[in-house]
Amino acid sequence: MRDSFEKSANQADPLGWFTGPLFPLLLAIVAAVQGVVMTFALWNHWSRPGLQLVAVVLFLVAGVLTSRAIRPNRAAFGPREAAPVVVVLLFGLWVSAAGTVGGSVQVEHWWATIAVGLILAGFAPFISARHQIGYAVPVVMITAGIASGLYRDSESVWPWGVEIVISVTPLVIAVVASVTFASSVVGRTSVLLDTDRPPEPHPRASVDPPEYASTSVEHPLTGSTFARVNAQVEPFLRRVADAGYVTADDRALAAELAHSLRSDLVNAANSSWLDAIAQRSGLVVSDPARLAEQMGDAQRTALRGLLQAVIHTTVVDKDSLFIELRAGDNGAIAVALSLNVDLPEGRRMMLLAPYYLTLQTTVENLSWQDGRTMLVKFQIPAPPVAS
Repeated sequence: MRDSFEKSANQADPLGWFTGPLFPLLLAIVAAVQGVVMTFALWNHWSRPGLQLVAVVLFLVAGVLTSRAIRPNRAAFGPREAAPVVVVLLFGLWVSAAGTVGGSVQVEHWWATIAVGLILAGFAPFISARHQIGYAVPVVMITAGIASGLYRDSESVWPWGVEIVISVTPLVIAVVASVTFASSVVGRTSVLLDTDRPPEPHPRASVDPPEYASTSVEHPLTGSTFARVNAQVEPFLRRVADAGYVTADDRALAAELAHSLRSDLVNAANSSWLDAIAQRSGLVVSDPARLAEQMGDAQRTALRGLLQAVIHTTVVDKDSLFIELRAGDNGAIAVALSLNVDLPEGRRMMLLAPYYLTLQTTVENLSWQDGRTMLVKFQIPAPPVAS
């Protein structure tokens, strides 16, 4: 339930048809079309019909700003991206109201409130249900305030309070639909992607089969460490066993082997799975706090897939691979991966696209900066606090 209100549909399902940058633009076009139709249909009833057309342009600008802010290479759609859109949106509403005051257009024909609802609905796939409500509440209040002044002294069959309710109804409907949509998509997708749940046993099985038991993966460095130490220790033990006595040189060599074994085991214990990948490739890791060990299984798998893709391709400069992990705010982990890619822009995007989308479902604020030196940045959210 918590994920349903804290995550966006785009984070849960980045490949969905509704999570592309054209979705908010399409809704803005619909808003503009209905605005143009209503403007010309009631041309003589507006006090200033030209301002209605200006408002149409402003609503289109709000849709374009939203579409640009949610492009795949950008970080999550947040307050910094939403604020300009909301400002333009409210300015368009005010311009439309200015072109309505003094006219004879009834509140049920005021198209601008429907347009505001459509633009807000364009936010739905890219923000959480909680943030959707947070953005909508002030917009609804401001809309109610504008409608209150606009229709206070109007001659209408509707009471003044009912006119305010009518004006904000399209916004409320859009917000309720968006919140329901986002929370249901995230909830259903999270269930499908939840890898932490143990598989359900077959109904005919009386006991859980062995493969369902929890398993731990051996640290990648441990096997190589023991293999190297064993290659040194085994001949020494055989020689001592064959001789039947221990010399001073044997004691000195035994102490040296013990020290070497201890150093190897300490290094292995202080290394992360990310260090193991670095040992077999040209990847440079900066993780002094060993934050890589705090990643979940899904996050490790997604990041490992991305790293393996860039390590095993010939168009990436292996000496340029660098990944840095730093502790962020509220227990989150900030991650930055940089690499040099010798490919045109379109092919650079296609190289990382499958792994980028997989990673997007498990992390937050994923973004990348294009160029010969590509920089991929994201955050690992802090684990939820047990209640």
